[in-house]
Amino acid sequence: MQFAQAESKDFDIIARYVVNDEVSYVPVQLKEWVPGTVNPQASLQSEIDKLAKYADSKDLVVAFYLNRRAQVTFSELRSPEGRLGELWFFWAADPSQSRWMLSGNMLDANACSYDFLYPTG
Repeated sequence: MQFAQAESKDFDIIARYVVNDEVSYVPVQLKEWVPGTVNPQASLQSEIDKLAKYADSKDLVVAFYLNRRAQVTFSELRSPEGRLGELWFFWAADPSQSRWMLSGNMLDANACSYDFLYPTG
């Protein structure tokens, strides 16, 4: 993973992955749905709607950190306007932040969720 050296691009990192021995790179834009104590008026849908500015970024993957305690029904969310490569959400699944969830690609009918442990201590 490499971090972008400047804000002039529409991505924060370039992720590298391997599938069937083929190395690929993908630009990733990191977003956050901030805690209610920071901005109680921010809705997840309004944050997703802001992705319209990436109207022609067909290779861009957006990864949203859901940084607040809330019940989210992904099927009720509208997809962002424009063309993105993928849309993923990740969040701590317990208060100790040792168990996490990753859901996506939400722009694909075959979206799925993954549960993983983050070592603590």
